[in-house]
Amino acid sequence: MAQSYHLPPSHLLGLRNDPADAYVAYCVDEAIFFFGTHVENELAEAEEKAKTKQSKKSARQRVINKYLVPAEKQKGAFADPAKFMS
Repeated sequence: MAQSYHLPPSHLLGLRNDPADAYVAYCVDEAIFFFGTHVENELAEAEEKAKTKQSKKSARQRVINKYLVPAEKQKGAFADPAKFMS
């Protein structure tokens, strides 16, 4: 969304309106930038290692799932053994 509107994430969250929030806005922008860069690099690396078009797509989806889908919702994910120990 930030790329589409050509605005930093902090502006979209309304953090740029208050001068007291300038540092918080900077930190939010930096955190989102570093997270996005990290995920993009992992996506590129996963795609680079894959050989076929389908395996590239699957590799990219695994990276996206790793960061955006809770482990218990991922297909083929193992259950957390600590969850059952009480």
